[in-house]
Amino acid sequence: MCGSIPFSIGRLSLLEVLDLGLNHLNGSLSEWIGGLSSLQKLYLSHNRLDGNLPDRLGQLTRLVNLDISFDLFTGVVTEAHFTNLVSLNSLEGKENNLTLRLQVANWIPPFRLQRFSLSSWFLGPQFPLWLQSQKDLTCLDISNTRISSLMPDSFVRSFHNLYYLNMSRNHIQGTLTLLGVPSVEGRQDTYDTILGLVMLLDLSSNNFSGHIPNEITTLKKLKFFNRSRNQLTGRIPERIGDMKALESFDLLVNKLSGNFP
Repeated sequence: MCGSIPFSIGRLSLLEVLDLGLNHLNGSLSEWIGGLSSLQKLYLSHNRLDGNLPDRLGQLTRLVNLDISFDLFTGVVTEAHFTNLVSLNSLEGKENNLTLRLQVANWIPPFRLQRFSLSSWFLGPQFPLWLQSQKDLTCLDISNTRISSLMPDSFVRSFHNLYYLNMSRNHIQGTLTLLGVPSVEGRQDTYDTILGLVMLLDLSSNNFSGHIPNEITTLKKLKFFNRSRNQLTGRIPERIGDMKALESFDLLVNKLSGNFP
């Protein structure tokens, strides 16, 4: 399918699923999208759609899944684009040339996402702390989003269900702590592992420093670990052999020392 999306499609107020992905569509979205008041799933990925995202996208109160990845969208996205997306569960927007520019300090989104990918958007330079409100995330990809500030310890502690975390190709600074809050109130010597479900952890091409935390060896389900092209020092954890599920362990271009365990 090629050409632009017809304006008349906005009259389909009872439409629940619109899947136009993997075509050759071009042109831009317009305000007609606000007429799809019953829409629950919108898939527009892998086309050549361009221009700005219309504000009326934020009026789709029943929208659960939104996929606009691998298109050519440009311009600025603000809170107005998410105003009433109270049902949104999955947002896939990777590989567009969009800038998220929030107008409200300490913004809390109206949705609770499980899947979230804005790879190659402009989110930085500050770390997007509003993501900490997304407690249900299982998949998070904010790679190549021009983040250059410190990553707060509280960020990783916000997510208990992650199995995919990709923050590569940024300039994130600081160290990564893999331990969460004490598992027993008042006991500072007992901890729960926060990323216990994670299967892919990609933090490559950043400015992380310090040692590789020994707690990495407690991630029993971890298959792919990439912290290449950072400023890591010290030794590889002695108990790396306990990570039975590990398939790829990439520490290329760091400043590690010592023997391999």
